[in-house]
Amino acid sequence: MALALNRLPAHYYVSIRGEIMTLWESQSTTDKARIMADVVRAAQQVSASPSHQLE
Repeated sequence: MALALNRLPAHYYVSIRGEIMTLWESQSTTDKARIMADVVRAAQQVSASPSHQLE
C-alpha cells in the first residue's frame, strides 16, 4: 500500500471550500483508474520480490 500511496499526488485543503473541491475532484473516473493502476502495480512489484517463503 505504501508503494501505491507514494506514487499518487498529495491532496491538501485548508478550508471547507478546498475540502469540497478535493472531494469532487477525487470522484473522477480518471483518478479512480489511476489509483487502481498504482495499487495493482505496487502489488505486482511486491509479489515479484517476496521477503519470505510461501507455504
